[in-house]
Amino acid sequence: MSRSRVARNTIWELGAGLIATAANLGTLLVLTNGLGEERYGLIGGTMALMFLLGPMSALGAGHLIVRAVNEQGSTLSEAWRRYVALAPAGGAIVFVIVAVLRDWVLPQSPTGLLIALGLAELLANPLSIVVSQSAQAIEELWISSVSQVVGRVLRLILSIVFVFGFEGTSPAVWGVLHLAAATVALGVGVELIRRHLGHLPSAGRPTRLDARDGAPFGISAGSLFIKNEADKYLLLRSDFESAAGNYTAGYRILTAAQVPVLALVNATYSRFFRRGDDGAASTRLAIRLTALAEGYALVAGAAMWLLAPTLPTIFGGFEESVSVVRWLAIVPALLVGQLFAGQSLTGTGRNNRRVRLAFAAAVLNIVMNLILIPRLELEGALISTIATEAILAVALWVALLSSEPSPGHPTTA
Repeated sequence: MSRSRVARNTIWELGAGLIATAANLGTLLVLTNGLGEERYGLIGGTMALMFLLGPMSALGAGHLIVRAVNEQGSTLSEAWRRYVALAPAGGAIVFVIVAVLRDWVLPQSPTGLLIALGLAELLANPLSIVVSQSAQAIEELWISSVSQVVGRVLRLILSIVFVFGFEGTSPAVWGVLHLAAATVALGVGVELIRRHLGHLPSAGRPTRLDARDGAPFGISAGSLFIKNEADKYLLLRSDFESAAGNYTAGYRILTAAQVPVLALVNATYSRFFRRGDDGAASTRLAIRLTALAEGYALVAGAAMWLLAPTLPTIFGGFEESVSVVRWLAIVPALLVGQLFAGQSLTGTGRNNRRVRLAFAAAVLNIVMNLILIPRLELEGALISTIATEAILAVALWVALLSSEPSPGHPTTA
């Protein structure tokens, strides 16, 4: 990939990310001001459950498409036909499990909210991610950018409808509106892929071999979201709705701060596959990108710390979000320390190491939350997050620098 193409794709991702972030922040402000801490915590905790299940349920379909195109020489049509059905197949299975176990999984959440968010985050959104990664595979990130912007802006509009039209009274209504936005975004992305290819390849039947091949990618992605979202879910599961609301609101600021870094991650993802077995070149690329992104992360963290006291005024309450954001101000730097080392491991055949470390970090995060949340509530979740992110960053770099690329089929576990 040429530098000009990386720059172009980064600009597309960054531009879309900034617009989507503005829309996300607008949605956050509308919901926090319209719902209050407890109702927002109910929605945020339910969303967190779906966020941590969705990426794993997709069985790595999008990653398999990126690998097939950039490493194995497949066309996007061939890769799409083979792998795209993995995402809805896995999502449907997880959705049924959640529906059957809903009284145990999250009894605090209304059934309508759980079902609507489940359909959005276990079926529609994972397929949208597959579309985005298909765009990454062919280095046409404008496709994913347009789809992302449409979905986020529509969700902002529907949040205004929810709060001012429906007076924010029924969380289930928000679930249906969120599902509508996710479905429209998916439709736009699929249509853009169809137009780019000239036709939309029919999806093949998922095979057990493909599911096994994609499972490590799904576990890695799922572990990331478990690490990021488990605390919100566990706060709500422990009946700390107000704490869940404050934590979710504060974490959304962290998410917004990461947009430029994630744009660079998405724009350069396929380059790590193209490095193949050249571990030295891949490591050098990871170091360069990490150094570049860390400069931004430190500035972003400082801005989070300085601006945190303005949040209660902006949110219409949520006093504890100030301490949440200040605790989380160090996290952008820790996340940058993970991202490119992890990409290098994946692209050079050591994804099994990345998967094991990510899964171990997710387990550690859950265990720490289970121990600390009942004792410290919000601070327990924050301590768990920071400790886990720091440990994972160090572990990924140790794994990258102390191992050699794996030949053959490099991205299977």
